[in-house]
Order: sequence, then structure tokens, then C-alpha cells
Amino acid sequence: LLGALLIIVVVSIAGCAGTTYELIDETINVPYDYIQPYELIGEKGACFNIELRTDGSPVDIILLDTENYLIYDKAFEYGISHSFKDIAYRDIVSKKFSFTLPKSGTYYMVIENSRFIKNGADAKRDVNVAVKIESSAWV
Repeated sequence: LLGALLIIVVVSIAGCAGTTYELIDETINVPYDYIQPYELIGEKGACFNIELRTDGSPVDIILLDTENYLIYDKAFEYGISHSFKDIAYRDIVSKKFSFTLPKSGTYYMVIENSRFIKNGADAKRDVNVAVKIESSAWV
């Protein structure tokens, strides 16, 4: 199974300061052994409030820059072990947090419903996830 390295970025529980804009507010079905990525795009310092709530079964939440997302995506697709730098919240049923872009560009928040990540969630079934993403900058 895959071991992940931690990259230091700003993740906060307090939330983004100032006005925020709703980007996503939806409930999705994440099939078992599947990932659902969301792009977080902005300039350095852009802040995203993220709130996730499942139907009671756990999932893993992973935050990656573009380079590491491509490595992760290929490793997941082919079921191979590979190192990548990420921030991972494992075994999540409900989570509210903020993510501030450390550099300008595209980052990914991935909802993973599989046993791919070491010591992660393994719902063994499809999971419904309510996803809400707000940004401090109009995207």
C-alpha cells in the first residue's frame, strides 16, 4: 500500500477572512474504489473553505498540487505504490477546514473511496458525500 509524504501548506480550521464566494454545493455519489477530484485554482494566498459530510461511511480527503496529483492519479489508476506529497485527512465522515494556496496555480482536493491510501478509510461500498467549497477570491 501507498505511504504518503506531508507537504507543509496552510490548512486552517478558522476559515477564510472576508467575503467568500460559493463555488460548489452538491451531493455526489462516490462509487467504491473510485476518486472524485475537485480543482482549487487561484493566486498565491487564495483561501478555500471546504466542508464535507458523508452518509455515515468514511472516505479519505487528499490535497495535492498539480505535479503530485498527476503522480497520485496514475498510481491510483494502475494500483501501484508511489510516493507523492499531500495533505491527507483519513477516515472522514464529516470535516470542515480551510486551505490556502501556497503558490499560484491549480491544486486538487480528492475524495477517495477505496483502500488505496495506507491506514485510510475503506467503506467497502458507494458513499454519498455532500460537498461545499467557497473561495475568498472570485474564480
